Amino acid sequence: MTTRIKKNTMAEQSLTLPWIDILQDAEDFLLALSLRVGLPVLQQMMAVEVEQWAGPKGRHDP
Repeated sequence: MTTRIKKNTMAEQSLTLPWIDILQDAEDFLLALSLRVGLPVLQQMMAVEVEQWAGPKGRHDP
């Protein structure tokens, strides 16, 4: 018969994380990132479409 001896060197500790705060920070970060990347892309797409409809900027079409 084998006997196992369990030695507890440290008291059990629990870690409580503020999950709501972590998730809110992640959501805020993703929103800021999407705005930072998305707005320049949208502006460029609109500029291309304006040029297609109105012609190159600075050139008059009599």
